[in-house]
Formats: sequence, C-alpha cells, structure tokens
Amino acid sequence: MDGISGSASSLIELGMAMSQVRIQSAMPISAIKKGLDAQVQTAMSLIEMVQQVSSPPAGGGGSQVDVIA
Repeated sequence: MDGISGSASSLIELGMAMSQVRIQSAMPISAIKKGLDAQVQTAMSLIEMVQQVSSPPAGGGGSQVDVIA
C-alpha cells in the first residue's frame, strides 16, 4: 500500500467508526425521548381527568371536603 491509498483507507475506517459512535449515542437519546413522551401523555391524561371533576356546589353546608388543592 502506498501512502495515498493507506490514508484513504484510514479515512474510510475513521468515518465508519464515527458513524458507529453516532448510532450508539443516538440510541439512548431515542429511549429517553420515548420515555418523556410517555410521561407527557400520562400527565396530560391526569390533567384532563382533574378538569372533568365538578366543583362542589356553593354554600353546600360544609359537608364536603375540597381534596383538590
């Protein structure tokens, strides 16, 4: 191998190694994003559920306890 083809081969190997590192680092990021998306959906459904709870009637005689604070 002469110097030029050896350099080209080294560059190709370096490029392949960099691609592999990029793929390996992208996988955990993707997993974190999926986890965050699931948490957002859970939070949104909880917020919707709380919004659907009706307010206690005004002047109800004090027999009800406000558990939403």
